[in-house]
Amino acid sequence: MASLEYVRTLNFHGALYEVACECRDGARGECEELADAPAWDGASGAGGAGEAELVVDVECESGERWTGSFTADYVESLTSKTGNYKSLATFARMLSGALDGTADSVFVDLLTAADLEELRARKRRGDPRPADPAIPPDRRYLIVTYAVEFDRVHYPLPLDREAAPTPASLER
Repeated sequence: MASLEYVRTLNFHGALYEVACECRDGARGECEELADAPAWDGASGAGGAGEAELVVDVECESGERWTGSFTADYVESLTSKTGNYKSLATFARMLSGALDGTADSVFVDLLTAADLEELRARKRRGDPRPADPAIPPDRRYLIVTYAVEFDRVHYPLPLDREAAPTPASLER
């Protein structure tokens, strides 16, 4: 299977967003196990020979768009750093379950850089630390949270604003 797609419309902080995910298979066949998942639709396109990746596009009802492309290595590294390793296919299943509400222990939120900094400041309990100037203020973060009885793990996916969407991103 070359690639699998998943699209849902969600309400984040009072605004409607369309979240589109595409899992492109790589040479290792990372996304093959998604082929039987009912939420993921087969699609033609890239995949098969290169590195597997998860592409996330978010579009607000206002027309603003953000996008991010995450290789299997990136997802595996991100999840390993949390101490809760997930393969690309497992992470994609978690994401789809969170987006359609079928996963009781996984949910998503969309945050701005300022929102994220506010959460970090609260976690530091008021320890003043200046915002990282390298983070673009128009970047968004799709936060995938996995919550189980004694653990809560956050997986932040950075999404960059698309000022002029490409034809390829508009097709997703």
